[in-house]
Amino acid sequence: MESFIVRIYRREAKQKLIGVVEKVGTANRKVFRTIQELWTVLAGRKLPRRMRRSSAERLRGANKAR
Repeated sequence: MESFIVRIYRREAKQKLIGVVEKVGTANRKVFRTIQELWTVLAGRKLPRRMRRSSAERLRGANKAR
């Protein structure tokens, strides 16, 4: 069984979240912006191309919005 750390930085509406999923024991981090993206990351599938950005880019955007 895989273990993950999920950090939620912001929650606006019911379906809108911003956070990071980190696989325990690795440096692998994925950023998500919706519940659907969170489930996609946890299921181990790739995000659709339009949703792929580096973790650093997404976190910068999340921090700007604060």
